[in-house]
Amino acid sequence: MRRDERGTATVEFALVVPIFLVLVGICAYFAWQAFVEAQLERAAQRAARYAAVPTTDGGYAFRQCDVVDEVNRRLSANAVDSAHVEVRDANGALVQGPCPDGAAVAGTPTGWVRVRVTHTLDNPFADLLTALIGRSEPITLSGSGEARVEDAA
Repeated sequence: MRRDERGTATVEFALVVPIFLVLVGICAYFAWQAFVEAQLERAAQRAARYAAVPTTDGGYAFRQCDVVDEVNRRLSANAVDSAHVEVRDANGALVQGPCPDGAAVAGTPTGWVRVRVTHTLDNPFADLLTALIGRSEPITLSGSGEARVEDAA
């Protein structure tokens, strides 16, 4: 007796495609996460270098707002605010606060400049994780960079 197998491929396709799309979505999300983290790392490195090298007028761009502007200039997406950028020099001095309008470039870093940038990504699997394990938290990514201070001479 011969069995009728018409439509079998359609049923198999209908069963496999949702699983395949979920796996592709998960891979795409983790690729995006890796991309954002690499961008944060590169932006922090470039901002540290920017703050550690003297400008053409002999001063340093060692202010929180200058470093935040440089970080955001290096990011193609996911701009950060000053609360998520930490700037320190070898003395451990933490540079904070907004730059007053028209203020001269303030401060000279000592030894090295270290910049740490953090960014929080929304977790697209929050509902699924909450259903499975009862909670879900956003994902916090960070990047850091360090540069030796060059003399203004």
